[in-house]
Amino acid sequence: MAKTIPDLTIEKAIKSASKADQISSKKLQQKVREFEEISKNKFIAFVDDGPDSLDVSLTFHDNGSTIINHECDCVSTLPFCTHQLAVLLYMKEGTTTSSTSSLIKKIRKVKLSPIEILLDSIEYLELKKWLLDELQSNKELQLKFKNQFDKESSKPTAAEITNFGEVAIKTVIGKKKWIEPAQLVYIFDIWNKYIDSQLDYFYQEITTLKGVQIFGAIYNFHLKLQSEVLKSTTRISTNQKKFEEKIEAYLMTQSEDKIHTHLSLYVEQRIQKKENLQPVIERLMRVAKHLSIEKIKQILNKILGYKQTFGNLDEKFMIQFLDFVTDNQLFKTFYNDLPHKKYFNEYNLKYLKALIEIGMYDLAIKLCNESISNNYYETYNNQYYKVLLTVYEKSGKQEDADKMRIKLFNLDPSYQLYQSIYENLKDQNTKILFELETLNRPLRRTSGDYAQTLELKIGLWASKEMYSKIIDKLETPLSLYLSLPYLEKLYQENKKLLILRIMKNILADWNWRETDYQETRIMEFIAEHYTSEEIENCVGFFHLPAYVKMYLRKKYTS
Repeated sequence: MAKTIPDLTIEKAIKSASKADQISSKKLQQKVREFEEISKNKFIAFVDDGPDSLDVSLTFHDNGSTIINHECDCVSTLPFCTHQLAVLLYMKEGTTTSSTSSLIKKIRKVKLSPIEILLDSIEYLELKKWLLDELQSNKELQLKFKNQFDKESSKPTAAEITNFGEVAIKTVIGKKKWIEPAQLVYIFDIWNKYIDSQLDYFYQEITTLKGVQIFGAIYNFHLKLQSEVLKSTTRISTNQKKFEEKIEAYLMTQSEDKIHTHLSLYVEQRIQKKENLQPVIERLMRVAKHLSIEKIKQILNKILGYKQTFGNLDEKFMIQFLDFVTDNQLFKTFYNDLPHKKYFNEYNLKYLKALIEIGMYDLAIKLCNESISNNYYETYNNQYYKVLLTVYEKSGKQEDADKMRIKLFNLDPSYQLYQSIYENLKDQNTKILFELETLNRPLRRTSGDYAQTLELKIGLWASKEMYSKIIDKLETPLSLYLSLPYLEKLYQENKKLLILRIMKNILADWNWRETDYQETRIMEFIAEHYTSEEIENCVGFFHLPAYVKMYLRKKYTS
């Protein structure tokens, strides 16, 4: 929204904001990027605010200090939003990384440049003659000039739009092979004026082959920029998005038949040219609410009938497309046409879940096994094993389900999972074998699942009343903490050895503190079950950490 406030300087604008907004804008100042002066006294920038990237514009009076117009993409109704304030702070204070900060900080008094003075001194006819000569010898300048001043619609073709885009790029970057992000501002200044001047014509042609070819040319222009720009920037996608929004806003005012015709032609045109179908799929997903399910099916038939549809699509976009198909209750119709992609694990898992929901169990099993065989790292397979377990359970394959539970247990062990598996195993021999394998499971401190395995083993030993095994493993604070539920049983098993093990752990860790529940519980147990003489004979109070000595003395003297 554009706002105009007379006689307002940068200082006044900042001071007019609330303290809270000033603090917020100060934080956002570091999020200002791609700051550019696109014309005399007119500045633009992006401000990243969370997931959003807001486009801010500021225009100053010729005096170089008074703000005469300011805009932001946000919906704030304040005289100055926090994004505009952030850019003003950026201009006022500059940044150590900004090559323009010293110039901006001055917000200098504007004066005529030498070129402006020279231009004012040249006679009209003399200037006209020179300009005509230049236009005749410079085709790029000629096109730019014609675009600026020829107000009659030229009704361009897709090829002419493609050519204009190439000329616009060449005009800005010259003989360079790559585009600097800062140069995009000037490229879009030429390009957007040209495209906007043709919008009425584009609207007229929206249901013709010529029209969709033009839309394809515009999409490909932004694609070309993306491939030739030196550094990552959101300015290209933002510019493309703004054009798409204009076209689709108009499209959604038309009849369902016109929308369907446009999309159908768009699909056919890109298939004919063997081009990426992403732009037409994106447009379909955005305007689908204005189409019947039958019309959507017809367009999807065209899209999914093209073998190369998913060749160049990334995983994120494929997930969006899959969600679109399932949300419109069309997965059952098109599941055979949707791919199961190698290494696209997140997408594949959503696809498999959808297969299970429609009862395609055999296909889900087949594709799960394919993904498992393709994955180099076993950790990626965990999710597929869980899918297989679900399929086996739903399809009544109890034996396969039991085996899969054991496999998942071996990859991610826990005593709780062990109990669940053991109780549900029907075959007695399988139960015995599972118990023995778990009891004999290696316990190595260097392994990534040491803590999980230790908890499992302690729980299993306790269930088998193998308390001496637990006492032998009381080598670390972790083992001691995991054994807390069984301290009474361990005391009964071997009172003397238990206190020796506990004290060994206490002496190994001088950071015992009263606020730690586990440590306090252990101290309570010692005080309840052992005398001060037993403690003294065991280790000696002198050697104990300060908190432990203080706690025990308090207990024994009370």
